[in-house]
Amino acid sequence: MAEGLGEKILRVVTLDGDVFDDVARDERQTGSALSIVFAVALASGLGRMPGGGLRGLLLGALEICLPFCLWLAVMQGALVAMGRPDRLAPLFRALGFSLAPFSLALFQAFPLLGPLVSGTGVLLGLATSYRAVQRAGLLAPLEAGALCFTGLFAALWGSSVLLSIVQPR
Repeated sequence: MAEGLGEKILRVVTLDGDVFDDVARDERQTGSALSIVFAVALASGLGRMPGGGLRGLLLGALEICLPFCLWLAVMQGALVAMGRPDRLAPLFRALGFSLAPFSLALFQAFPLLGPLVSGTGVLLGLATSYRAVQRAGLLAPLEAGALCFTGLFAALWGSSVLLSIVQPR
């Protein structure tokens, strides 16, 4: 029986490493991974919309898409340097799916529980992203951890620089 997108996302949030192997190998999952990236960007934008209106919606979405693209580029560059040049598409699919927990940013504007729920999404998203990098990049746990968090730091720093140009203080 074919597994639906919902079941795959449930496997992602339960940190089932096999789901990342499955989506990394299956070229038909590229569209699903892209859909998840856009859905998470929309959720983040909607979560910022109550306080920021349309500008909050756009910036919230950009705050997901821009770091994701930079992170993917940094990760692929590092994998090429490590001798694994053909991992871009599998990495995109696995990282796209790993973003699912970040959709909890939708609740960030709610008083009291909003920051707790969206913060939980960030922590779970970091765990799923690590798992995705490890499985899609064919890396040992320490390699995956170093690569994942170094790449994420570089992507967040780079996107904050770019976003500061778009939204001056």
